[in-house]
Amino acid sequence: MKLLKHISIAILMICANVSCTSNDDANTEGINVVKVGDNVYNVNSVIIEPSFNRTFLQLTNKTEVEVMGAINQGQALNNFDVLNITINDDPLGELSYNFNSILNYEFLIDASLEAGDLEGGETLLESGDNHFEATSGSISITYYSVDRIEFSFEFERNDGTLISGGYKGSYIYLDDRAES
Repeated sequence: MKLLKHISIAILMICANVSCTSNDDANTEGINVVKVGDNVYNVNSVIIEPSFNRTFLQLTNKTEVEVMGAINQGQALNNFDVLNITINDDPLGELSYNFNSILNYEFLIDASLEAGDLEGGETLLESGDNHFEATSGSISITYYSVDRIEFSFEFERNDGTLISGGYKGSYIYLDDRAES
């Protein structure tokens, strides 16, 4: 019986070792990431916030718990990677939005969120900034329900750098229009 136990453990360890290769951390499918050239940034949560004829999407590397702590308790977030996209549509639908439908966009890495203010960080994409401005872009929402969303996006910066990625999962929905 001991021999069977040792053989079972050995087989289990071999299977685990074979199934976990060194590139498992690299998301090659473009889901729950933002890619800037060859660099990949993880996306752990998404915020959707409608606001009178437009909708704000925010993709972050922080978890839903960390984001809600920042929103509700004013907790600071450091090493904050955030992609903000404003779409000229409210409500969102399972549609493809072209570059003309995207009003603003910005991608910052290693920023801080202090008392609701985004500070510092390195800009990798920003509308209105000649060096980091995109010449084209789109976002395609392929699934959107009350608790889940799936979408992909792509921007090409004026220096030819491609910023792309996607997200599939739950999201945080913020809508304060009823409070106004």
